[in-house]
Amino acid sequence: MSEAAPARSNRFLKITDVVAETSLSRATIYRLIAKGDFPSPIRVSPQRVAWSERSVQGWKDQQANNLLN
Repeated sequence: MSEAAPARSNRFLKITDVVAETSLSRATIYRLIAKGDFPSPIRVSPQRVAWSERSVQGWKDQQANNLLN
């Protein structure tokens, strides 16, 4: 019996959540965004940005895949 991949939530993550999920510093995350190497945040209010959990998980999956190849 094959197991289905777990469904990914599409909740919004604050920068502190993204730091915790990726183990990257805040500065590194913004540097990677500037280089086009990390998902851009979504403006959720005039003074708040957040990341889609799916986009962050997709980036993490891609990084793991790159390490295997």
